Amino acid sequence: MAGTQKTMSFDGNQAAAYVAYALSDVAFIFPITPSSAMAENIDNWASQGRKNIFGQTVEVTEMQSEAGAAGAVHGGCAAGSLVSTYTASQGLLLMIPNMFKIAGEMMPCVFHVTARAIAGQALSIFGDHTDVMTCRTTGFNMLSSHTVQEVCDMALIAHIASLKSSLPFMHFFDGFRTSHEIQKINVMSYEDIKAFAPMEAIQRHRERGLNPKQPHLRGTSQGPDVYFQCCEAANKFYNDVPAIVEAIMVEFSAKFGRTYHLFDYYGDEDAESVVVLMGAGAPVCEEAVDYLRKQGKKVGVVKVHLFRPFSNKHLVAAVPKTVKNITVLERTKEPGCLGEPLYLDVCASFAESDRSMPKIVGGRYGLGSKDFTPAMAKAVYDNMLDGKFKNHFTVGIEDDVTFTSLPIGPEFDSIPEGTTQCMFWGLGSDGTVGANHDAIRIIGDNTPLFVQGYFAYDAHKSGGVTVSHLRFGNKPIKSVYLIKYADYVACHFQNYVQKYKLLSALKQGGTFVLNCAWTKEQLEQELPGSLKREIAKRQTKFYIINAAALAESVGLGRRINMVMQAVFFKLANVIPYERAVVLLKGAIQKTYGSKGQKIVDMNCKCVDESLTKLEEVNYPASWADAPLEKVEHAPAPKFVTDLLWPSLAMEGNEIPVSKFQPGGIMPMGTTKFEKRGIAPELPIWDSDKCIQCNMCSFVCPHAAIRPFLADADESAKAPADFKMIPCKAKQGYNFRIQVAGYDCTGCKVCSTACPKGAITMKNSLNEMKREGANWEYAMTLPNRGHLFDRFTVVGSQYQQPLLEFSGACEGCNETAYIKLITQLFGERMVVANATGCSSIWGGTWGTIPYTVNSKGEGPAWGNSLFEDNAEYGLGMAKATGAARERLHNVAKAAIDLKISPELKKMLEEWVANWLNAEICEKIYHEIVPLLEKEKAAVPEVAELHNLRNLFPKLSQWIFGGDGWAYDIGYGGLDHVIAQGVNLNVVVLDTEMYSNTGGQKSKATPIGAVAKFAAAGNRRNKKELGLIAMQYGDVYVASISLQANYAHALKAIKEAESYDGSSLVICYAPCREQGFDISKSLEEAKQAVASGYWTLYRYDPRLIAQGKNPFQLDSAAPSVDLKQFLARENRYAMLMRTQKEVATELQDSLKAHTVERYEKLKKLAADVNTLKAGVAPAATAAAAPAATAAKPNPMKRIPMKERPAVERAKDFNEVMQGYTKEEAIAEASRCLHCPKPRCVDGCPCAINIPEYIAAVKTGDFNKAFSIVTSRNPLIGSCGRVCPHFCEAKCIRGLKGEPLAIDWLKRAASDYGDAKNLCAPATGKKVAIVGSGPAGLVAAWHLALAGHKCTIFEGKGVAGGMMVLCIPPYRLPRDVLARDIERIKSLGVEIKLNSPINDQHSIDDLLTKDGFDAVFLGIGTLKPKKLGIEGEEAQGVEHVIPYLESVNVAGRKEIGKKVAVVGAGYSAMDAVRVARRLGSESFIVYRRERDQMPASKDEIHEAEEEGVVMHTLIAPHKIIVKDGKVAGLECIKQKLGAPDRSGRPAPEAIPGSNFVIDCDMVIQAISQEPDMVGISKEIKLSKWNTFEVDETTMATNKAKVWAAGDAVTGPKTIVEGVAATLKAVAAINAFLKQ
Repeated sequence: MAGTQKTMSFDGNQAAAYVAYALSDVAFIFPITPSSAMAENIDNWASQGRKNIFGQTVEVTEMQSEAGAAGAVHGGCAAGSLVSTYTASQGLLLMIPNMFKIAGEMMPCVFHVTARAIAGQALSIFGDHTDVMTCRTTGFNMLSSHTVQEVCDMALIAHIASLKSSLPFMHFFDGFRTSHEIQKINVMSYEDIKAFAPMEAIQRHRERGLNPKQPHLRGTSQGPDVYFQCCEAANKFYNDVPAIVEAIMVEFSAKFGRTYHLFDYYGDEDAESVVVLMGAGAPVCEEAVDYLRKQGKKVGVVKVHLFRPFSNKHLVAAVPKTVKNITVLERTKEPGCLGEPLYLDVCASFAESDRSMPKIVGGRYGLGSKDFTPAMAKAVYDNMLDGKFKNHFTVGIEDDVTFTSLPIGPEFDSIPEGTTQCMFWGLGSDGTVGANHDAIRIIGDNTPLFVQGYFAYDAHKSGGVTVSHLRFGNKPIKSVYLIKYADYVACHFQNYVQKYKLLSALKQGGTFVLNCAWTKEQLEQELPGSLKREIAKRQTKFYIINAAALAESVGLGRRINMVMQAVFFKLANVIPYERAVVLLKGAIQKTYGSKGQKIVDMNCKCVDESLTKLEEVNYPASWADAPLEKVEHAPAPKFVTDLLWPSLAMEGNEIPVSKFQPGGIMPMGTTKFEKRGIAPELPIWDSDKCIQCNMCSFVCPHAAIRPFLADADESAKAPADFKMIPCKAKQGYNFRIQVAGYDCTGCKVCSTACPKGAITMKNSLNEMKREGANWEYAMTLPNRGHLFDRFTVVGSQYQQPLLEFSGACEGCNETAYIKLITQLFGERMVVANATGCSSIWGGTWGTIPYTVNSKGEGPAWGNSLFEDNAEYGLGMAKATGAARERLHNVAKAAIDLKISPELKKMLEEWVANWLNAEICEKIYHEIVPLLEKEKAAVPEVAELHNLRNLFPKLSQWIFGGDGWAYDIGYGGLDHVIAQGVNLNVVVLDTEMYSNTGGQKSKATPIGAVAKFAAAGNRRNKKELGLIAMQYGDVYVASISLQANYAHALKAIKEAESYDGSSLVICYAPCREQGFDISKSLEEAKQAVASGYWTLYRYDPRLIAQGKNPFQLDSAAPSVDLKQFLARENRYAMLMRTQKEVATELQDSLKAHTVERYEKLKKLAADVNTLKAGVAPAATAAAAPAATAAKPNPMKRIPMKERPAVERAKDFNEVMQGYTKEEAIAEASRCLHCPKPRCVDGCPCAINIPEYIAAVKTGDFNKAFSIVTSRNPLIGSCGRVCPHFCEAKCIRGLKGEPLAIDWLKRAASDYGDAKNLCAPATGKKVAIVGSGPAGLVAAWHLALAGHKCTIFEGKGVAGGMMVLCIPPYRLPRDVLARDIERIKSLGVEIKLNSPINDQHSIDDLLTKDGFDAVFLGIGTLKPKKLGIEGEEAQGVEHVIPYLESVNVAGRKEIGKKVAVVGAGYSAMDAVRVARRLGSESFIVYRRERDQMPASKDEIHEAEEEGVVMHTLIAPHKIIVKDGKVAGLECIKQKLGAPDRSGRPAPEAIPGSNFVIDCDMVIQAISQEPDMVGISKEIKLSKWNTFEVDETTMATNKAKVWAAGDAVTGPKTIVEGVAATLKAVAAINAFLKQ
């Protein structure tokens, strides 16, 4: 063997890509399953700088479609480059026109194809040869591979043959079965590939390229006089191909040691019966041949490599002369043909040869990746050996309709002796498949063993069943079928014990590992009897492990893969366990390194701790006769009982043909019969906290949690656990939120949406059965949606969702949009759905989530292709429109005929209102019975009856993802919306091709890492909405349901009501973006708040009203964009691997975001904007002076402030406040929104609109009362609150937000109110700490009638407000008024009264007799920087430093003061230093826009002369004579995100420098002082109290805590908000 080779564990895609990369200059790609991985490998290697054999990095370009890729390949070939592409199925068909051109122009190139089924009656992503057979006439030569090793070898042979023959080649292999199977193969080095490459042929091809220095022309138009001859002129080239390929195979054998021929024969030299076939079935036939030859049968198999051109000479030579019978097996179906293609070729070959004609029959196998086993292969041979010779047969199915199928005997074990076979039953998204990929490669690449891995999936996007099939052995493995005899079976999801025959393949004495939450003692009760019997009968070695609990404990959620892998390596003993652990951790680093070290460490921790949780089960002998449970199914349609349930039980292969309906029509609403039960936790409703807002239901992606109403009778019949509360919106009904226990996916989104904490996630083991029963009762309740306005957030959720329990990923944000649309319009919707995620979760065979209402009405849904969806939907709309037009004409004519007065009246009303959806729907239900009654008498009425289903105004919808809308289907979409037809397009924008694994689309923003953009996308996202607006008559909206419910609802309503085309672009955060999908609401809100995603609407109807059609609904960005980007791994991973590139790209994205928002603001500001698609009008001329004098409602009334030069010299208040008149004028700017967003922004939930309205009327007392009903610190918070509410103010969308905080201050300055306490309860509450949390707690508890005593350790009350906030921000008289107001309620404040060992919390509860204790001690304990020199004189912490100035009146500090940090306290410290006469400056390790302090404070500090040093960090303090002499710093750059989600600063080596200073103030960290606090109270790792997030209760009875001591340093208002929760809980406790 001359060539240098190494063994590697490759799958078929990787093997083909490896060779293609070596021999390509350029590659043009587009994602399609299952070929995408080839292109992903090419793109990854190019991004890493890998060189091809010519020493260059391959130029990789993703196109908008496969047609585009083929066109680009054609262009690359025309320019003389070596070009390759990768595709399958429909994608290959889109390439056919260019394939004819490439072949006709005799251009060498290679298309690598993962052969796949074609979408006909249904889509199938799985493998067969239908697609490649469709290309037989293109002129491409076709080379077939049967194993992973052959893929690698034939890929090379195809490239070389293409160059030598000057003709294009298609190299194909079976999709999934070969493309995704991992095998240990021999891989040629690039040096040897280069030596094998025909350089002269390469140069010849390059010289044929189009070049103006040697010009020629190609692609002419020919007439009938020459066209025929030119076609025939290429014959010689094709005639030479078989000899060229055969010669290359000989050379390949000599160089690399593996022998191939155009047709390879395997079997008896004197065989009488032979099978001829291509693809992954060939090795299976080899196993059958070996088995039959041991029985004395003379059989063999011919494996076809070169299919086009088909060489009859070589085929006949390959078949032994003794052969009497031939069966041609094909993985394709050609309806209506005499025989499939290979069968006809074989028949013709023998007919044209000198050999006597053997008996030749043909058959089909393995369509759609149907498993092909040795028993099936034997059945094919038996068909010949038994003399039956059934022709045109099928094998692997039971055809009881046309009776084509062969009978199949029992399976037999033909695996090489010593092979270990392992099966892993996993739950989609639990990491099982990925871990097994690692396992097979670990073993293959680190041992001499041969390996094989294959992975079977169901059709769910996530949460479906996966079965991994792994084999290891000392001999080559060619068993390309699922495992039938397993040595090791692991079940990674405990619910499977009730669903599947897990051990049907386990050998006697095999090992079974079950991941479950049950103890060994609980197994007796929980395991079904059938499984117990199998365990005992097979003498199984049985183990259990609670992998889920271990994974959860380290922070990996449901990702249990590494726990189970460690167990596998221990029990399977394929390699020594200690070595396996080392290799497994290496694989973890490789697999998860790009996601951050934290993820790597968590996975490694799982590996280390896994064996400690593994338990062997010594089961009793009685299990062999365990009682079998009676299987009871609820009543279900025949489709479900005969087809769905067997398929779900993984017994679909046994379903006979007669059970299926041809044509692809499916019944609706079958997902409710799945009952997957996959949720690890279920959302449980707390009726006491619920405010009946229905938000949990609104955001639920799977319609698995809904509100229900029951009248008195229904409530009385409800199960005991079916708790209900009176409905607030409708008297006479009771209300309940109910979860579908067995249908919920446990995504947690509903729990994050609940504003009151009324939804809690609880372990499903304890809840699923009960909630499942409750759900079944809820389903018996009538839907009462008619009682509510469906176009409100609350009312929409009382409408039945007509999309439920889809197979989408848990937490999918696409489904939430579609579910809502079905609630609004479902009973009259017609849907055209592009292929993609939404068609897979929306239209997977058997499990159909689209359902019907009680009248049998629901969305009518169809899927055509990926690329033509807009046209498909347009065809529907035009056809429906024409049919309704016909109905309209017939109805008008019928009015004058002899019909009943009732019918006439209805027809007249319908004709007059036939475009009014509401009226049409009402008439439809009333008119149909009349038509039925009168159709026999009047022919026109009979026709109306035939057209009855067109009386409703049907609503046409077109759904698709961004890959369709922005790329492959964009041309069609653009054309369709330009027609002005009344239809609605919904684009579910995940910013990538989510369905095929996360590839880049033109919706992918710059800087994002995606497949096909491994080095970060380098282009800005296409502005699809702005492009569509240019037509002027298209309704366009950009929405984010998860960020703004009401806006999304409004836009969808407007779009559907618009009489024309509408385009609604929906932001749909996807798990492929790399964030916790359970936090998608927060993700979407941050996307909008940062300007990353913009909300807007363009409504052409406004033009006629003289209004601007464009409405910008997003406020100005209030969150730093880079902070948002750091939340998502698609941005963070590039920051980890290529920091400079990532920084540049993110800067570009940030600039683009700002520019886009400003552009949209201009569009929204100009009433002439976008009319008829014109550009914004010129700026209006200056207004007259009189007009200019009026207050501008877009601008806030400014507040007077003292000049910086003046204020920097003293501690008097900077901001001077509003006059009463100014406050009233500012309050008048409030728009009084029906749904005030400002309240959502206020942590305390103060009724802002009410107190603003009071200020507007001059009633400052009322405003004062409203604010203090929630927050008594009105004067203090009116000055130092960071006013989160203002960022939400709708005024901020087109101008400056309302000055809400300043108006709160005005209420404090000019208002007052008397507060009366409730009657004394006799209860006593001790409050520890007189900071904001303690004061607020005392206020509310005192109002409730409790006696409150505050224990303050210092000599002054107010906590950090008095100690840390300087008087120029918070005057002491203002703070004193707030405190005195609280004391006026009878609150006692004991100063210098610390709680410690001498006077403990236990003393308060026992000796002092307090009934409850509230801890609000704040975070006043300093922490150190941890750098050299901190003990020097002149180094101080900000807390004692500010206290010494603010309380003790200190005047002397250093002359040059460095303040380390940039938060509120840091700004206070540096500004105080300026007021004391020092030169002061900030030292901050991040960028300026990441400073935690408010922008106002930073601005004021800079005005006062403070210098901001950013992107530097203290390294050590220079000390001279024990005193500070300088601060050595090191420059920083921003890298990957840290725990806060912000890009983490990283030191730049060698950039150290010294700042001259004589004082250093550390203002970056402090913590609660827990000295003397009860040791019984549980603390977090950050030394803060651990509390219940809802009640703020600690683990110690009668003790609550809130504020900074729980959360760490936060703002006053956030501490107040948490305190309010604690107060509510304390009040509830004391009432009991």
